[in-house]
Amino acid sequence: MVRALLDCFAPAAAPRACGEHRLEVNGGELVLDTRWEAEARVRHTEFRYVDGAGVANIAAEPERIRVYDLDEMRGLLADAGLELVAAHAGHDLPPVDYRPDSARLVITGCAAPR
Repeated sequence: MVRALLDCFAPAAAPRACGEHRLEVNGGELVLDTRWEAEARVRHTEFRYVDGAGVANIAAEPERIRVYDLDEMRGLLADAGLELVAAHAGHDLPPVDYRPDSARLVITGCAAPR
């Protein structure tokens, strides 16, 4: 059996993660500005870091993450010759089954079809 752990950002969580977030990092400030492109299901995040001396470092390109739902992930696995064995809503124990409104999609096992 092929064993895999795929931790995915679930579609239901994407709109909730949008906006500006600020974090203190090494005496400076990291600003993440995230937006959700619903039709394409792509999350865009721009990163800006201003260090303690006031020097700005801005990422040249935003991060783009395509967010897949469970059916799409099942299809991608099938294209790779695998089948999904289990999908959970996170890393908690005991495992909680994935639902469409879950914030995470954690695929915890894959197997070659018989």
